Amino acid sequence: MATPHGSQPPSDRPFERWTAQHKAAVIIEVMKGQLSVPEACRRYGITQGEYRKWFDEFHRGGVDALKLNRKGIDAQYRAEIKKLQAKIGELVMDNEIRKEAMRPFALDEQTSPDSSAPFELLSPESVGSSELPAAPSITKRGPGRPRSTK
Repeated sequence: MATPHGSQPPSDRPFERWTAQHKAAVIIEVMKGQLSVPEACRRYGITQGEYRKWFDEFHRGGVDALKLNRKGIDAQYRAEIKKLQAKIGELVMDNEIRKEAMRPFALDEQTSPDSSAPFELLSPESVGSSELPAAPSITKRGPGRPRSTK
């Protein structure tokens, strides 16, 4: 008879190495009522303390909690953490670049039109008046090279 995890119930002989699947099969046999805890311990050569420890771990985390080698799971967690930290760093850098790129366009209330701002804001009143700055005239200088003159 197969267990829900796809493994066969353990044989009556003790194992040299108890895998998570073997432990889970014993626990499931007891849970189904096929064996009592003392019967299972005698049959498989384990102590009731070992069984209780397995059962508690199984109850907390299922088959994965019974695995002896949790290094793989821990390595996956560490890799995921590194990946997420790298993504956070990338997003922080992108944000800093955007802030730096937008700095010339930020309206600073302390900046006056006479300062060395990269551009001058025109008010609606000055658009209709003759106070607009004159556009520079461009003259041809040599083959295809315009030159700006004021």
